[in-house]
Amino acid sequence: MRREDNGHARGRGGERGAALITALLVSMLLLAAGGALIYTTGMSATNAVDATAEVQAYYAAEAGLQSAASVVRGNVAKQGTLNLPAGLKVKNNLRALNDLTTSNLAADKSAEARLSGWLPYNNGRVSLGNNVSFALSITDPDDPTRVQLTANPNYNPARLLVTSTGYGPKGATKRMQMIIRPAANIDVPGAVTLRGAPSGGGMSFDLGNSNGRTYLTDDPTKPVFVTTNSTDETQVKDWIANDTKSKTQFGNPNTGNTALGTAKLPAFLQSPAAAEALIADLKAIATPDNNITIVEGNASIKDGSGIMVVTGNLDLGGNSTFNGILLVLGGGSVTWHGQGQVYGAMFVAKYDRNDLTKDFQSPSFNVNGAGKSTIQYVTTDVQNALGDLGIRIAGVVEN
Repeated sequence: MRREDNGHARGRGGERGAALITALLVSMLLLAAGGALIYTTGMSATNAVDATAEVQAYYAAEAGLQSAASVVRGNVAKQGTLNLPAGLKVKNNLRALNDLTTSNLAADKSAEARLSGWLPYNNGRVSLGNNVSFALSITDPDDPTRVQLTANPNYNPARLLVTSTGYGPKGATKRMQMIIRPAANIDVPGAVTLRGAPSGGGMSFDLGNSNGRTYLTDDPTKPVFVTTNSTDETQVKDWIANDTKSKTQFGNPNTGNTALGTAKLPAFLQSPAAAEALIADLKAIATPDNNITIVEGNASIKDGSGIMVVTGNLDLGGNSTFNGILLVLGGGSVTWHGQGQVYGAMFVAKYDRNDLTKDFQSPSFNVNGAGKSTIQYVTTDVQNALGDLGIRIAGVVEN
């Protein structure tokens, strides 16, 4: 049987292979979509790994700050022998923590203070495991090149900047910083600071006339007696000039005057309210462990150390010995009966604790009965006492 050609088949001859082309195009689109999906999935996995590394670096930096705070607070055992002056404590001591010779082990030749005396550095970092580590750097914002620290062995920073760099896998790094400072501020301008009335005059000052008295300072930048006006300074100078006992020793410089700029007026002695604020700060941090003592009212002591606040009048007994900082704030009167020694520093300020709007009054300092007494500014005792103040973290930032 013969099939008739109706012409339709001849008209569709050019469509041959269209299905194959269509299939190829669809396959290419599916392949591209699949490739994009695979790429996106891979990128997500990579981003997740990178994000994890960044988080690990962040927590490593945070761990570094926490480790530094633990060292400062005395909660970490030393890694080895440090080059410390005899009797000097490192806990809370900002100078020792910033000094390369006391912050780092002798074998650590780093140009940065980084607490290697306590933290186990290896190749410049403290490992936390799993390719996570940190490194510390300590600087003094007020003395970044350590000029004052090097020139003055008694310079003590008011604050420190601790920088912690955290390292994670895949080269991830994060850096965090914190400022640490004493929990309370006590500037110590000299051995005995006598906060006088604004106009001066009226101060009771008697060093006695016994042989063998010693009024010294081991820091040539710190006067033995610090006054706050010219009238009181003249009174102290006249007493020293008229002392004829050959066995009496007076330090050089003998006196300093905060009003004339030869000594610094501590912030807490700039007003009665500031003095009371210091007492409140010390009350807040005083514990049996930090050797801070607050005596409300009059006190009679024979021996002691650390930081002692007496809000009334202070009577030092026979053969008294005190190492640290004495603050007689409020009653503003010191008397001394019998031989003894005070090594460190003393402050005497009189004001009305019930009316802080009134200014300071003239203090009383009478050691006439102290016999062969010694009052000496001793840097180590002052620094150790300041260490009892503890540390306050003033701020933390990531940068």
